[in-house]
Amino acid sequence: MLRFFYLNIEGMMKSSSSSSKLHRNAMENKRRKQMRDHFSRLASLVIQQTSKERLASLALLDKATTYVKQLKENVEELKLRKEKFKASIEENTAGSTLPVLEVRDVDSTLEVNLIT
Repeated sequence: MLRFFYLNIEGMMKSSSSSSKLHRNAMENKRRKQMRDHFSRLASLVIQQTSKERLASLALLDKATTYVKQLKENVEELKLRKEKFKASIEENTAGSTLPVLEVRDVDSTLEVNLIT
């Protein structure tokens, strides 16, 4: 009877370790699928829509890095252009006043004066 009990526990331990192994395999498969999905999304953002090329993960990451650097440069350039534009507007309007319209209703006529 003890021997049967010992074999039964040993069998449980084997099934427990095999289910643990199956669980680890399932988790790894899920992780790999998630990584494929993430790389696919990254590729759709980085690679031009007309191109159907399939890049290796490392090449895709390199291309994404280059793309992000280009975007940062574009942002900086646009910020500079915005500041220059703001400065030119302030320079052009400094010291000058905007025209004012004066409207008066005199009897049955409407009088409009432009005051500069």
